[in-house]
Amino acid sequence: MISRPVDDPHAHNEETYDQLISLIENTQGRLAPILVACDDLQLRQRIVQRYEAEARQVKIRPYRIELGQEPSLRAGFLP
Repeated sequence: MISRPVDDPHAHNEETYDQLISLIENTQGRLAPILVACDDLQLRQRIVQRYEAEARQVKIRPYRIELGQEPSLRAGFLP
């Protein structure tokens, strides 16, 4: 993906969030790991809480795995 300047970060975030929700809805019923990264801790928490609340409203059970400083999917799935 090519980075470009964002005139309205809030609108851009909303558009990106809507795309994420659409992707999740289109993969419902199938295993489809989706990786999302956000370097703003407060924004990340708000987005995750919003997604989890919306998912529960439509009977989707959200799962969350948080990776450490050195991201590793394998470590994220191990107990």
